[in-house]
Amino acid sequence: MGWLRHRNKGTQALAAGLAVLFVVLGIWLMVPLKSSGSHSEVREIAQPIQSNNGSVIIDAQQQKVAAAGEAEQPRDGTVGQSAAGYSPQSAGTGGRSADTTEPLPLTETAGKPADTAYKSGQNSQELAGEDLTTDLLFSLIERDKLNYLRIGDSHSYWDYKPEDKIFYSDPDSTLFVSLTIPDRSSMGREDYEALRRGVHVQTASGESVAFTVEGQNSRGDEAQQVVIHLKDAPKQPLQVKFTSQDGKRSRMIELHYIERLSYTVNSEQDAGLAKAFRISFPEGVNMPRRMDAAVPYQLQIDFSADMDHSSVENVLGKQLANVKRTMEWKGDRSLKLTLEFVESNIGQTYLFSLSGSRSMQGLELKQNEHMIFIPVSRVEVKAADLSTHTTTSLFSGLNNFDTLSVSPNGQWGLMGEYVENQMSAELIYTMVDHQGQIIRSFDYLEVGYPQWLNDGDTLIYMKHTMKRQEVWLYNTATRDERLFWKVPDAAADNPKQQRIVAITVDPYSEEIAIGAGAFNDEAQISVGIQWFASSRETKPGQTFKDLSHYTCYEGPCSAWIQFIGKSKLYFTTMNLLQPQAYPEAYFMDTGTGKKAKIDGVERTGGYSEMRQVIPGSDNGVYLRIDQQENGNEVWKIYDVEAGKSSEWETDLKMLKQAPFTGFHLEENGRIVFLTKDKYWYAVDPQKETVIPYTNDLLPKSSDIVKTYGSERNILWFGTDTAPR
Repeated sequence: MGWLRHRNKGTQALAAGLAVLFVVLGIWLMVPLKSSGSHSEVREIAQPIQSNNGSVIIDAQQQKVAAAGEAEQPRDGTVGQSAAGYSPQSAGTGGRSADTTEPLPLTETAGKPADTAYKSGQNSQELAGEDLTTDLLFSLIERDKLNYLRIGDSHSYWDYKPEDKIFYSDPDSTLFVSLTIPDRSSMGREDYEALRRGVHVQTASGESVAFTVEGQNSRGDEAQQVVIHLKDAPKQPLQVKFTSQDGKRSRMIELHYIERLSYTVNSEQDAGLAKAFRISFPEGVNMPRRMDAAVPYQLQIDFSADMDHSSVENVLGKQLANVKRTMEWKGDRSLKLTLEFVESNIGQTYLFSLSGSRSMQGLELKQNEHMIFIPVSRVEVKAADLSTHTTTSLFSGLNNFDTLSVSPNGQWGLMGEYVENQMSAELIYTMVDHQGQIIRSFDYLEVGYPQWLNDGDTLIYMKHTMKRQEVWLYNTATRDERLFWKVPDAAADNPKQQRIVAITVDPYSEEIAIGAGAFNDEAQISVGIQWFASSRETKPGQTFKDLSHYTCYEGPCSAWIQFIGKSKLYFTTMNLLQPQAYPEAYFMDTGTGKKAKIDGVERTGGYSEMRQVIPGSDNGVYLRIDQQENGNEVWKIYDVEAGKSSEWETDLKMLKQAPFTGFHLEENGRIVFLTKDKYWYAVDPQKETVIPYTNDLLPKSSDIVKTYGSERNILWFGTDTAPR
């Protein structure tokens, strides 16, 4: 099958749509983190004080505490959440390292008994006449003059007003108390240290709770935060007490323990739904669920606490505004949600997340796991045999896959679906029989570079796309699986270890080529080829060293290595001395090891280029389209068997209609392909022309859903099964 140098453009539309959606999701999740002012500086005022069983000591370990949106004015019931996960040790330094000062010597006892205690929301008019200027920050807490109160755990945070009932679920939660100093910044430091000394945490029965207390300021000295870290607190109500400098007054903030609010999602119609939901966070994998738009889709949602029905319905209403839905509650914790789609919903992307709904107790659900739903139509998969001029229907099924590779005997198909992780789009694979029934579903990142062997039943692939060290064989007929080859002295923890970057199979012989290499300190890799005469071999028959060179800073990294004809191996390499040039293209005869350069192009900055390898029955061709500065295109075709190339310039501007799919060779040497607008074209290297193309064997443009590729003179494509 042909392989585009650039990522599958058909997938880029989905990836771009998902990227926009996740940017919107990220903005929605991160809105509470935005401050009303600039966060030009965040620095630590002093090292933390640690208290355990009522004694005050200096914690020698310096800790960086997240500002977590300091100096923000929260709305009523504001709840913040970090899409990337909140970490008290790493977040909120504003991109600068925290400045620290030497701790003051402390000898007094935290939690000193107070003469007067004030609870949350109490009016402090009776304090009139007190000299508040000598205890400014305490007086602000005492009078509830706060920017916000915030509870944070490892992934989320919740903002409260002083009069709210405040919940915590993590025994190691962090309490943020944000203050603004009015025009007395010169007094802030001493006052702040006194405030920290007066912090004490205890249970409702008076038992001391271990904690550390530290602080931050931002925007100069105007905004201050008292940051209190609980240390393995008991799962019961707690009292956080602030005591004045003279020990005569105190202000108490009550924290109420509640089990963390969460939910799970399952579907009897979709076995992969629960896993896709689970790995969306923290793995950051977005695995869209494509469901039949003609069939109602049922979800079973289970909550960990009694839920406010109206809040759940409100969240769903915003996400699924144009989708018909039915909600059946069983009690207050179990919900059956049925979604019914119409034709106008097909192809649309819907976010599903119940974050933002509330429990009966008023706690807002904060859970980063989410789902992407895409209603799809059904597709009929067909094979057009270009040698016999016949078309065969393979199977009918959901249009829920992006790639399809059919085994040489036509009995099996390997379907691939693109999913997004934090760095790239990866394929997750499903094996089906000739009727479209699922034989095996491979796990995410389990399979890389899959290729069919010529026996018709065996799949060769790289196992575990992150480790990239082993090549396995899977027999679809017998379900047997075995290790075929692994890199020498494989060790996952060795950064200099070789990594597999390509696997290719000659469709006209039994030859197998595996590309592997190790990176140096400059992120450059030199790729060698392990060549096997067949899958029956137990070790490589030849090793071709240092064929391909390139630089890769972000993995996973792959090399373009592909059989272009019988015993002819195509590969690309970068001239590291000319970084402004496009990769040079070569082919090598695996029988003799002789190499020949077939292309090398100077980069014309800012313009487009596309390359394609189209295998033939015994030979193949190489195609390159290069856009020039004047907008014209240079088309170059190299025939491997003839050893000749043709090159010409045209003003057709075909790259505007990319991506191209459905590449295949006709017997007369013409290259046929399909544009993104689903029009067929033929490239004639003899006449040096590119013209529209018709053939009764090929599907009409109006019928095509997508093409899946060609091999062994067979083109696979899908047509819409919906009645017209």
